[in-house]
Amino acid sequence: PVLVLANAETARGLRQILGAHRTNPSLVTIGPAGTGFSPDLAIAIGHEAERRAYDALENGATIAALTVENADKSRHDEAAIARDRANPSTDAGDPEADDPNAVDDSAASKSAAKPPAIPIDRALQRAVQLHRALVALKRV
Repeated sequence: PVLVLANAETARGLRQILGAHRTNPSLVTIGPAGTGFSPDLAIAIGHEAERRAYDALENGATIAALTVENADKSRHDEAAIARDRANPSTDAGDPEADDPNAVDDSAASKSAAKPPAIPIDRALQRAVQLHRALVALKRV
């Protein structure tokens, strides 16, 4: 199969060629539906979000970074819990440790130092997922 990522801004000639091959099951178009373009797999993504993802790819972002969502939350597995129990916090004598209004300067500096998040390219993500599914089903 050939997976083609396209949108309403794709060159008109290419969209016409893709439209002429709609009956070909080995050609799958993926992207947001728009005026004059209706892909085989329509993705719900705004124009600006799609543009940011495309620009990120042009500026050197990896495909993995554009297709995998990394939740920005701490991971709590059994090993981490065991370490926390073995090494209890020494904040018990610190009156500010229990103060909910206390400002954690280290957390503020960490969030300020983070680079901007790389946007997720939903069309590329769907193409990768479709390809993996076809490989798993031994269709590729």
